[in-house]
Amino acid sequence: MDWLDDSTSFQENTITVWFRAVGVEEFLSLMDTKKFSTREVSSSMKQFGLSLEETIKYADKKINKEYVSILKITLKVEALDLQDYEAKPDPFIFKSGTVTIQKENLEKLNDYILSIEQEV
Repeated sequence: MDWLDDSTSFQENTITVWFRAVGVEEFLSLMDTKKFSTREVSSSMKQFGLSLEETIKYADKKINKEYVSILKITLKVEALDLQDYEAKPDPFIFKSGTVTIQKENLEKLNDYILSIEQEV
């Protein structure tokens, strides 16, 4: 979609694009259902990068061996209303920022998903 860039939204601000590094289990689940599982016990929240390059840089850190793919999630811009402003990203990697969604908002987040695609 050439009307999307890597980190912002459609010119009329109707969509937003986020990136997420995922492990095997989450990758398979998202590719199958196109939704984030609300039953996962491993994490109480989900974080998304706003830049593909920064998300790749994060996933490539030596301590992050579990990541097997980077997904591009295209959502309705209203999904931004769900973000947790208290969560602090790594400012040295995520210079463009991140979006953090707490577990209790994952079901709502799923309602805003327009597409999930494998980027890397």
